Amino acid sequence: MVAEKIKYPLTKAQIEILNLFSLKMNDDDLLKLKSVLINFLTQKLDILTNDFWDKNNLDNDKMEQLLNTHNRTMDK
Repeated sequence: MVAEKIKYPLTKAQIEILNLFSLKMNDDDLLKLKSVLINFLTQKLDILTNDFWDKNNLDNDKMEQLLNTHNRTMDK
């Protein structure tokens, strides 16, 4: 069986994470690492969504208005 060639190079982040997994870790350590990664991504998402709201001048009233707007059409 011929090994498939990687089509895309790994990013620096992917290489760092793979290096972490080369360390011997128990299940508890893996859960802690997963929690750290999830917290990091959550913080990034919070920043991105706050920036989006700020750039688009959104507020709760505008969001409520969007939620109650019918934008779907029926094509015949």
